[in-house]
Amino acid sequence: MEIVFLIAGAVLGGIIAWLIKSKSSLPAYITLESYTQLDKQKSIAEDALKKAADDYRKTDSLLTTEREKVNTYSIQNSKPSTELTNLNQKLLEQKQEVNDLQQKFQKEFENLANKILEEKSQKFTEQNRNNLDVILNPLKEKIKDFEEKVEKTYKAESTERISLKEQIKNLLDLNKQLSTDANNLATALKGDNKMQGNWGELVLEKILESSGLIKDHEYKTQVVTTNVDGEKIKPDVVVFLPDQKHLIIDSKVSLVAYNGYVATAEDEQRERFSKQHIDSVRSHIKLLSDKNYQTAAGYQSPDFVLLFMPMESAFSLALQADADLYNFAWDRKIVIVSPTTCLPPCAPLLQYGNRSGRLKTHC
Repeated sequence: MEIVFLIAGAVLGGIIAWLIKSKSSLPAYITLESYTQLDKQKSIAEDALKKAADDYRKTDSLLTTEREKVNTYSIQNSKPSTELTNLNQKLLEQKQEVNDLQQKFQKEFENLANKILEEKSQKFTEQNRNNLDVILNPLKEKIKDFEEKVEKTYKAESTERISLKEQIKNLLDLNKQLSTDANNLATALKGDNKMQGNWGELVLEKILESSGLIKDHEYKTQVVTTNVDGEKIKPDVVVFLPDQKHLIIDSKVSLVAYNGYVATAEDEQRERFSKQHIDSVRSHIKLLSDKNYQTAAGYQSPDFVLLFMPMESAFSLALQADADLYNFAWDRKIVIVSPTTCLPPCAPLLQYGNRSGRLKTHC
């Protein structure tokens, strides 16, 4: 607005200056008519100047009014600015309060969460302990019972082991004694054929007795009779079978070659003694076959005779060394038996024993 006033003043001043200059430069010969026109122009200029002055005053008055409005507006605008500043300050304070509240709430939440977690953990631990007690208490009792049983079993086993140890010791002592007796017997039997025969007959009789047979009732020893050829024969044992049947058993001992086989460690010597032992057994088979015991007068015997070998190991060695020994004996109506195989060939005795009540199932 001030720029407008300045422009109006400048225009008005220019007009006045132009009029003054025009008046001073008028020539002398100017006519009245020209002067009249000049006055009219002056009057017009003055009117214009007056009008411009009036306009200036109006404009100045209007400017003053506008300035007052501007001041009013400035005052009014300064109040919102202050309020805005206060609001911003309050907003910052509220924001700070919110942050403080958030931190406070976060801290309280963490404390509450930790407290809840601790309570839950304690409760869970206690509950688990109770559950474990429910599960483990019966198991503890069973384990305790098991430990007691194990301890009792261990004590019983210890006692049994001690007893077994004593029994084994006694068996070892007995085995040593039996070995000594066997060695003494073997030494005594080596050079005396008669003693060897008596020993074989004794072993055979013991087996018959252990089977439940009674001497002179179910069997007889040293029976004297004749064979089909009229020759006098004397079988070691005659066993009485059912239906007036009889079974003849003769003991043959062959120890000389067998003792040599056992005593030596050289393969060549063992081979030689083994062959001699087989020859000895075959010789006994032939000798027994020639006597025809199965044809003994007064007795109903099967068509074979049992050849009893009282020493089990000598019997096993003969069969291992000569696989054809059984067939060799059977062809001559002889069945070779040992202490463990003596009675199975006389299976009919079982029937008789069941009726008489005296025979055992040893055979």
